[in-house]
Amino acid sequence: MKKLILVLIIVLLLKPVPVQAAWINGDEALGGFSYMMECAYKNELPKEPYRSLYYQAYMMFHYDYIVSEEEREILWHIVEAEATGGNVEQKMNVASCILARVESDKWPGTIKDVVFQHDHSVWQFSPLGDGRYYSVPITDGTRHAVDLVLKWGKTHDCLWFCSDDSYNKKNEKGEYVSYHRNHHTWEFFDGEHHYFYD
Repeated sequence: MKKLILVLIIVLLLKPVPVQAAWINGDEALGGFSYMMECAYKNELPKEPYRSLYYQAYMMFHYDYIVSEEEREILWHIVEAEATGGNVEQKMNVASCILARVESDKWPGTIKDVVFQHDHSVWQFSPLGDGRYYSVPITDGTRHAVDLVLKWGKTHDCLWFCSDDSYNKKNEKGEYVSYHRNHHTWEFFDGEHHYFYD
C-alpha cells in the first residue's frame, strides 16, 4: 500500500501544472502560490481536476508551525514593517525568509531571536533600527499572510532579501553596491523584494 501511495504521489507531482497554480520562482508569473493558498485557506479545491490532484498531493505534506502568541505578533510586526502596502504573497515571502532563518543552523533558533538579532550595532532587519517595527499598524492582510505561512508552510527557503531600490543602487562609477547582490545567490524578485540564498 505504501508503494502504491508513493507511486501516486510521484505521478501527481510530475503532472504539468499551469503557472496560475505553480510555485513562485524567478521564471514564473506571480499569482500561483497565492491562488493555491487562497484555496487552502477557504478549504476549497481548485476547480480543474489536475489542479485538484496536485493540491491534494501537496496537502499530504503540509504542517502547522507551532508558535506562541508572542512569536506570532513579532512576525506580524516585522512583516508589516518590511512589506508595508505589499500584497499577501509579498508578505508571505518576508515571513518565509524569517522562518527559513529559524530553521537554518546558521541563525538563532527562534522567531524572536532571528528578528531581534543585533550584531555590532547593526540590526538584521532595518525596521528595528528606524523604529518602524514599533509604529506600523498591523493590517488584516498581514495577519492573513503570516497565518497562511504558519498553517501551510514557507513559500521559499531564501535567507536574505532586500528592496528593489537597494538591489539596483549604484555608486558614482556605475557599480552595483548592494551587499546582497554582490555576496549572495539571487533567487527571485516578487515585485517588492529580491530574495537570495547564501
